[in-house]
Amino acid sequence: MIDNNLSIELQEWLRTHKIIQKGVEGFWECYTNYSESSPKNFFRDFGNVKKDEIEIEYNSISYSINYKLTKPEVLVDFKVIIKKDDKIKNIFYVQVYNTKGEIMDDIFYMLHKDWE
Repeated sequence: MIDNNLSIELQEWLRTHKIIQKGVEGFWECYTNYSESSPKNFFRDFGNVKKDEIEIEYNSISYSINYKLTKPEVLVDFKVIIKKDDKIKNIFYVQVYNTKGEIMDDIFYMLHKDWE
């Protein structure tokens, strides 16, 4: 059963720490770094896409306890939709936060398949 108080607390945490804004900014920073550090892989994953062909949507949030770190963390998942020539590709961008709202890590992950 879902604890509504926890859900309300997570929503408040999102607002207080401006997580959605940080997520969008973090995605674009990661996107730029990837394009500069690995141009071949970047082209494989993104193709010849312009920034205005990319949409970023907040997808989900989860609160977990990482037993290796023994500290709670919050995972925020963004779905990145790329639309090009009537085709769509989905890429996911995840940020890991500590409970203070500080970014601990982030990563792109994608299914390597052709455009749908």
